[in-house]
Amino acid sequence: MRTLCTLILLLTCHLAIADEPVKPPKPPTKAQKVEAKRLADEGTKQYNVQQYENAAQLYQQAYLLDPKPGYLYATAQSQRLGGHCEQALLSYDAYLRTNPAPAERAKTEANTLRCQQDIKDREAAALATQVAPPPEVPATPPPPLPAPVVEPPPSPPPPAKSYVIGHMLVGAGVVALGAGAYLFQAGRSAISDHNDAATYQEFLDGRDDMDAAKQKQTLGVIGISAGIALAAGGVAYYVLHARSDEEQPVSATVTTQQATVWFRRSF
Repeated sequence: MRTLCTLILLLTCHLAIADEPVKPPKPPTKAQKVEAKRLADEGTKQYNVQQYENAAQLYQQAYLLDPKPGYLYATAQSQRLGGHCEQALLSYDAYLRTNPAPAERAKTEANTLRCQQDIKDREAAALATQVAPPPEVPATPPPPLPAPVVEPPPSPPPPAKSYVIGHMLVGAGVVALGAGAYLFQAGRSAISDHNDAATYQEFLDGRDDMDAAKQKQTLGVIGISAGIALAAGGVAYYVLHARSDEEQPVSATVTTQQATVWFRRSF
């Protein structure tokens, strides 16, 4: 008897709960609408710069505050363009359940077909890549190497007198001559340009560069002199260390414009 009463009481409570009407959701407050619009605007910015995943999250947050159908469609678009067509299909279905206008419905259905086709293409591509690897071909062993030929070591070359110091002197002389000639010519060109100034004001403005030009000429003269001395020292070294009367010394020609050295012998 007690069990029967308990069952009757539970059935009565269940029927009372089932007959209770479902309360509609509360409309969003003004503050919620403002926040939802802010989130949607931020989502649009992310959408415009191709940050589709961020845009989809922002649109979803906006919909939770203010359930506008447009937020659902924006979410679906962001998910589709972001490569998440499975999620986009669910969002498109949710948007279609809001009974949009015929034009919006047609556009949504077209995007749904795009997503479905994209999923099929990805699945087909995944199956195509699952191809069995080609059989391994055994590597052909390399041919045997020929026996090494042992040759007698070459006879040592006859001792030769070293001319490294002469080379270094002549080389340094050529470098010094070249640098000195360049500096001297650069200073002379600067002085010539200053003297050929078109106006008196240009002549006055270029006076500050005259000291630098003169200094270049001075350094050029020093470099030329040092180069001549070094090259002459090198030539003297070759002459003093000549191995035979048949060897000819090094010839050198030095001017303020160029420096040329001829080696008319072998070392």
